[in-house]
This record gives sequence, C-alpha cells and structure tokens, in this order.
Amino acid sequence: MHEKFKSIFFYISIVIPLTFDLWAYKSISSIIIHSRDERIGFSSVKKTSFKDASELIAYLNEQLDASMCSFSISDDDFVTFQCIYTFVRVTLPGELAYVLGYSSDPSQDFTFPVQATNSLRFTAQDKANIFRLVPNTILVYADFVQSNFVGSTETKLLKVVHLENKIFKQHRGKMVSFESEHLDFLPLAFSDVTTLQLSLRTISGQEINFGSDVSPVHALLMFSQ
Repeated sequence: MHEKFKSIFFYISIVIPLTFDLWAYKSISSIIIHSRDERIGFSSVKKTSFKDASELIAYLNEQLDASMCSFSISDDDFVTFQCIYTFVRVTLPGELAYVLGYSSDPSQDFTFPVQATNSLRFTAQDKANIFRLVPNTILVYADFVQSNFVGSTETKLLKVVHLENKIFKQHRGKMVSFESEHLDFLPLAFSDVTTLQLSLRTISGQEINFGSDVSPVHALLMFSQ
C-alpha cells in the first residue's frame, strides 16, 4: 500500500489462531535416564498438542519403558514419577518439568535427587497445568505507530491482548478475534505509509511463531484523519 495522510489515527482488531500448544511444546525434547553406565530415554516428543495433563502423561509413558519408569497423575493433578532402576538419575527438560509441576523455572532442566534405594519415587510440589507454557498476554508491536511509554520503557506497542486459559480451552485451534472495548486511536509515526509491519511477542519479549501449518494472523486496521 502507498498512501499519504496529513494526520492519521487508527483502530485495530486482531485475529489469531489459538494453537499455542504447537509453539509451546516444540522445545520439550527429551527425558534422560541414567542408571549406572546406561542411558535410557527418548530423544524427541513428536506430538505437540495435548488436551490436558493426563493426555500428556499417557503420551510420555508410551515413549518410556513403563515397566521400568513411568508417570502417574492423581485426581487433583499432582504428578508422580517412579522408576525401579537402582541409583537412577533422571533429568527432565525445563519446560516439561514446569508443566508437570516439578519446577518453577522453565529455562532450567530439572534433575530428580538421587536416592540410594532400590527405586525412585518423586511427587511434584505443584499441580500439573497443561497451559503453563501458553502466554497469558500477547504484545502486538508495529513499526508505524509513534513510540509510547509502557511502564518505564518507551516502545512502539500497538495492542495488548489478554489471553485467559478458559478462552484457550474453549477455542483452541480456532481463529479468535480480539478487539478493544473502546476505540483507542493512536497516532502514526509517519504520514507516508508504504508498508506495515507487525510483531507478536510474549510478555518476556519472545517472538511468537505459529508455524507454517496453521492459519495466519489477521489484523484489521481502521484509519481516520
């Protein structure tokens, strides 16, 4: 597009696909089990969409030798891992440990404390939550808006989309529209508009990439002089 405007403001409605599980679980790569000189486990999680923690637990047990090591989940969603190997050391990828309730930091791998017994049994401190890796806030940045202050940071923030777990549960895999309740017009950074660039990021600044196999993000802009 190429338009010239003297004084422009805009309103945006953004439509995004609720397929964050594809993005969130792509880095859950492996569970490593060391028993004496052996290394047992699986190298990749091929499935990337789970409806709840129980389904994720069932899938993990399919990949493991359930007769030797397995996960279980209680009715109140607390996960227990048990293994009959002697002097076993088990490491979970950080994001998997975070989802299962074993860790509060998804960026750090989690290793169960070694127990000098005939078996290992370890119950998570927190409840498993399949949506822990799903961002609850999406920040939409645009190169064509004037910079504004968000807290103490000056940035070109176009819109803040709040995503509650219940919205994801109800509409996952579908296209959902997010609109402001009021018309929040913001001034453009320049009057000669040629191209418009948008960027979607989590609250921590990580760019959200939905992948090539899901519906694209749509943005409806309304300009006003």
